[in-house]
Amino acid sequence: MQVLHVMSFLIERAGTHIAPHCQTLIHYLPLLWQESEGHHLLRCAIVTTLANLVQVYIVNNVVEAVAVIEVIKTQDTVYH
Repeated sequence: MQVLHVMSFLIERAGTHIAPHCQTLIHYLPLLWQESEGHHLLRCAIVTTLANLVQVYIVNNVVEAVAVIEVIKTQDTVYH
């Protein structure tokens, strides 16, 4: 459980810099969830870690979308 707390903390601190690794990190959570049956505190830590990963993933996609929109706007003003 301590490892999940540390991992969650690092994800929170790293922010969008960890986005390329979200898929890899999320991959292990379902197996850990199955193995933690009956350990409610551990499952809370898993949910917290998953929530932090999803938040990073969403923020990263929004940042990328805004960057693409800015490029489109720049190209649009060049052509007009």
